[in-house]
Amino acid sequence: IAELAREAALPPTPPSGVEVRTGDIVFTAGRGLTADPALGGSPTEELRETSLVAISSSRCAGWYGRIPRDNLCGLYRGSGTCAGDSGGPLLNASKELVGVTSWGSASCLGPSVFVRVSSYLEWMSRVMSPRRSSGEPRDE
Repeated sequence: IAELAREAALPPTPPSGVEVRTGDIVFTAGRGLTADPALGGSPTEELRETSLVAISSSRCAGWYGRIPRDNLCGLYRGSGTCAGDSGGPLLNASKELVGVTSWGSASCLGPSVFVRVSSYLEWMSRVMSPRRSSGEPRDE
């Protein structure tokens, strides 16, 4: 995924934006804890990566309670994000950025929760628009 992250692109803007569906394989990376600190986990300087399976919000809510609409969850036995991974990428198989690591279980064993990029594409397009040579934002 380190190679994938270098090549990541934003998905198309809505309404044709890419949506992650339950059962999709997604990829994430980070330099956070390797496991719950109580179980010997420690931070790593090495960029680590893993694949996850997108799970339904209702299944994820079974772990955490209500999951906001602009979040999505991924889970894979013994693998996921942990403290220190927040802000990292969630990519689909097409190398499109579909999520940003947000939160998860303190044990690092439950579902990983990501902010859904498609929920913010319009805003991102506005703030990331090309700037004039003066450095000023373009007129909107």
